[in-house]
Amino acid sequence: MAHGIAGVLALLSLAIRAGVQVDGQLDAVARILTWLDRWRLDTDAGPVWPYWVNRAQLRAGRRDITDNTPPSWCYGAVGVARAQQLAALAAGDHARQRLTEHALVQALAAVTLRAGAADATLCHGYAGFALVALAAAADAEPGTARQLDELQPRLLDALRAAPSVRGPGLLEGQAGLGLTELAVHAGAPPVSGWQTCLLIA
Repeated sequence: MAHGIAGVLALLSLAIRAGVQVDGQLDAVARILTWLDRWRLDTDAGPVWPYWVNRAQLRAGRRDITDNTPPSWCYGAVGVARAQQLAALAAGDHARQRLTEHALVQALAAVTLRAGAADATLCHGYAGFALVALAAAADAEPGTARQLDELQPRLLDALRAAPSVRGPGLLEGQAGLGLTELAVHAGAPPVSGWQTCLLIA
């Protein structure tokens, strides 16, 4: 979400959902989704997308992706799936909504089963997973929303078990962890305020 086209997709989609739309915006959303579909690889742990596509891979038309691809908010399956969920909601595409919500559940379930799969941070780790799960559940179909809600205690347990985070920062520090725990315990989807900068709601 922070490093590439998923962030652009999320911004365009959030704008549409807020009633802000210009000529070509829906076409841009569709083109980005086509690009993401082209580079998606389905694995046992669910769909993954590459961190980047270099020139050689673009010319070859393929990219080998390993299970080591981080699932984070900033550049992994969790952030990419949430961006696509937002796009599906903006376009009224129920099939894509189901697909991306399932991908999100798979990615989050996988990281809760692997001890030390991520750090605690909002940017790369369990705090980011928990906040995306909260936002996605608010928009998800009822069955998926229940699954995402059921994952929250496991995500928070993993967050607390992860190595200590140093520094006061939002994305990689204590502020991000504290604000995430407050949001999750409040049970309120992040619709405004500090979470807006993350482009998840």
